[in-house]
Amino acid sequence: KLYVSEQTKDGDQWNGCVPCNYKIKASTHKDGEEKNLGRWISYQRARYKRGKLRKDREMELELIGLQWSVGVRNISWPSMYESLVEYAHACVTTYGYWDGSVKACYHTDHYPSKALGAWIYRQRMAYRKNTLAPTHVEKLESIGLKW
Repeated sequence: KLYVSEQTKDGDQWNGCVPCNYKIKASTHKDGEEKNLGRWISYQRARYKRGKLRKDREMELELIGLQWSVGVRNISWPSMYESLVEYAHACVTTYGYWDGSVKACYHTDHYPSKALGAWIYRQRMAYRKNTLAPTHVEKLESIGLKW
């Protein structure tokens, strides 16, 4: 609840995610010990997926807006495309051109970070299998993505 309060203090809406390495100071410990909230959330999600999470805890976590399923696959195609457009624009601004590629390990600087490189890889695989929507192919090619 403290994490959600911190994320929404400026009137922003919480997206239901907690970074996996996010740590908080435990208020019950005098020595200022940090607790890994991200790991605890991951554990709750794993228990939920196996059907082992207590119903009362499930309801409490849902009440504060926790997302049970997270990751790049849950981010919309338009959102990832917009991140690619921003990436290409940043390359042009910085280097004067964009070569049409993105490193496979590249993550955006935004919160939550998006695995743009992995997303591009999946778009390329779908393109090769001829399963990428023609409108998506057109959009990606229009900004200069290299297959």
